[in-house]
Amino acid sequence: MVRTTLAGFRAIRRRRFADHRQWMLRSVALAFSIVAFRFWMPVAFAVFVPEIYTGAEVDPAALDQAIGLTSWVSWVVNLLIVEWWLHRRRTSDRSVGSEVGQPSSSRITTRGNPPETERVSAALVKPASSKSLRVPT
Repeated sequence: MVRTTLAGFRAIRRRRFADHRQWMLRSVALAFSIVAFRFWMPVAFAVFVPEIYTGAEVDPAALDQAIGLTSWVSWVVNLLIVEWWLHRRRTSDRSVGSEVGQPSSSRITTRGNPPETERVSAALVKPASSKSLRVPT
């Protein structure tokens, strides 16, 4: 989780907004794995250690297997869902742009500064006319 968060931080410092968004979604998915662990644990217990619910003697090896599987499933499933969502959005953005005859959305595919940022920066650096610099009296 630390690596995905740092990758998102580096992307935003480089003004790569789409990359930042993707890395931070991955970071949230990994952070949410703690919650997912609590969802998957009863499922794993029901499959591997059903005697835990009946009060019978529990096999420690089966319990370790259930906990180990839950540890992996809780973050892998979250990351798979986020990656599917990111790729689904990227594909749908491309198809929408190609149908209309316009470039695809810059939310996912833009790297660096979006075009709007360049126009605003140019307007701030070089005013349109010298009249805009005068203060009305």
